[in-house]
Amino acid sequence: MKKAVSFILAIIIATGALPFTGLTAFAENTELTAGSCGENATYSFDSGTGTLTISGTGEMTTYSSSSQSPFSNHSEINALVVEAGITSISDFAFVYCTGMESVSFPNTLEKIGVQSFLHCKALTDIVIPDSVIEMGHFVFADCSKLENVTLSSSLTEIVDNAFAETAIKSITIPSGVKKIDDMAFYNCENLETVSLPEGLTEIDIAAFSLDINLKNITLPSTITKIGTQAFAGCNSIEELTLPASLQSISDSAFANIKYVSYVPSKYQNDNSYMGLKKLTVLSTDCVFESSSGNEEGQLFPGGATISCYAGSTAEAFAKGKNINYVNICIDGTENHNFVDGEEYCQKGCGADNPATRTYSGTYKDSISWVVNAAKKTLTLSSVNGSASIPARDGITSTEQPWYGYQEYFNKIIIEEGITSIGDIAFSYYENVNSIELPESLNSIGESAFGYCTGLESLIIPSGVTELGDDAFHRYLFHQP
Repeated sequence: MKKAVSFILAIIIATGALPFTGLTAFAENTELTAGSCGENATYSFDSGTGTLTISGTGEMTTYSSSSQSPFSNHSEINALVVEAGITSISDFAFVYCTGMESVSFPNTLEKIGVQSFLHCKALTDIVIPDSVIEMGHFVFADCSKLENVTLSSSLTEIVDNAFAETAIKSITIPSGVKKIDDMAFYNCENLETVSLPEGLTEIDIAAFSLDINLKNITLPSTITKIGTQAFAGCNSIEELTLPASLQSISDSAFANIKYVSYVPSKYQNDNSYMGLKKLTVLSTDCVFESSSGNEEGQLFPGGATISCYAGSTAEAFAKGKNINYVNICIDGTENHNFVDGEEYCQKGCGADNPATRTYSGTYKDSISWVVNAAKKTLTLSSVNGSASIPARDGITSTEQPWYGYQEYFNKIIIEEGITSIGDIAFSYYENVNSIELPESLNSIGESAFGYCTGLESLIIPSGVTELGDDAFHRYLFHQP
């Protein structure tokens, strides 16, 4: 079915037609009275009130097009009442019932089919009961007066074009929904507020495109994908934060109106920019999926600023496209000094400040190491009861995993079980001012602590029987 939708959209793009023009065919408009509409389902129409009632049990008859439905294109239907016992509404059942103002669904209903209420232009309110687990694409598309919608809590997906070109003002997406599909809320001009649940992972192509009054939207911490033009033409969004969970986003997700692929004729000459002034990206490595356009506004609104961590993919994208860019820190403040592109700054940012972190690991499968930045200590111990700290290949060697954390410790604690310290193991550790050596130590290699310019005193254990040349060369006693 998805392939069919893609084919339709391809035709739309090629012809410049509006999204919902010419998708249906109608049967000869016969008078509604009463009849069968399923194996165990019947209908009756009260011409005095304009009420169509569906009764019985089970599914409605399956219609493969609107021309097969006895109800489509009947503008005299003012109200639809689906009684308890009915479990599904067929595809194409009520297409172009342009006089239908109200619908009542039972708690037995499980499915509402493809294009069931397409072009029902008088419909204003819909309550979809929690029993409904499936809706077909285009189900309420172009219901141009539809303002109020309550969705079933049992839904796991909002299908493509489900509420496109409706008059919805606010929508709460149920907690079980994982995906909002292509154009689900496309061109909903009155939509101002969307509540998205934790657990939502995908917002697909043009899902909220051309929702020009959408102002209030917070993306959940579970979102992983934002598709092409997902928020394109949403001119009223001024600030948005993309969570750390985000893995990929189209670089045209926030394109300006005139670049929207499925733009209605009234917007075709609209040169206005999105109102987006600031996009904060908390994901350091999300992929910015490439689009073909490069003109300003085609990929991202002109004048907007992207904020992210130094060294992030967002920084690379912004600078590669000449988009304003500002570094942020883990606490959300801007323009701090960053360390090697990591997600923190050096200025002190609460619990995630590197100055309060603990870093640890294993070296050569025999040495356990812990840097406690808060205590300014490096602690080395044996993994298997007895071990040696290996020699370094040279004074510029960075093979020791703790080497890169020297700014976070000034004291080295070597615990019992370490029996030897190799040549130049700690040479040029200039920040170190204190070293504790264990009684198990028996050998200290050449220049092991050479040029430790901050070291002022040291107690060498009595068990040390081998002391290499220049083990404490120069600065131990501040020799000239």
